[in-house]
Amino acid sequence: MCDFDGRLVGHHAAISDLIAAQLRPGDEQPWHPCTVEMDPACELESAIKRSPTNTGPGLDDIGYPFIRYWWKVKPDCLERLVDYGLTNDIPDWHSPEVVLIPKADQPRYDIVRSWCMIHLLPTIGKVVERIVLLRIAEHVVLGQTQLGSRCK
Repeated sequence: MCDFDGRLVGHHAAISDLIAAQLRPGDEQPWHPCTVEMDPACELESAIKRSPTNTGPGLDDIGYPFIRYWWKVKPDCLERLVDYGLTNDIPDWHSPEVVLIPKADQPRYDIVRSWCMIHLLPTIGKVVERIVLLRIAEHVVLGQTQLGSRCK
């Protein structure tokens, strides 16, 4: 993608700025993050209760049963970890590992459609994502926009 001066732009942030300038020309409004006051212990408990019971461990080899046990034994320790992750944006919690699984009865396996991709994420990152989803749902009606944001 080229910028307005004809220079090639390859950085993600620069591409996003170019797209935003084309969609919304004019003065750019600065974005100021707001502080959301919520009860982290209540949010964490709700996110853990909403976690599935029939899945294997995540990319970090930690399963939901361990996190539930951790919450019962040392809730303050888990709460501090999640709070640290929410305030410091731990990049490892967002990094998936992609596993390719061949689909059954495919004539050729050199075609992309012959494979199923599964993105494995760290389990603690999924719990934090549920907390963020609960915070967003407090202020925004998510509706039927995507499967992951629907209740049940």
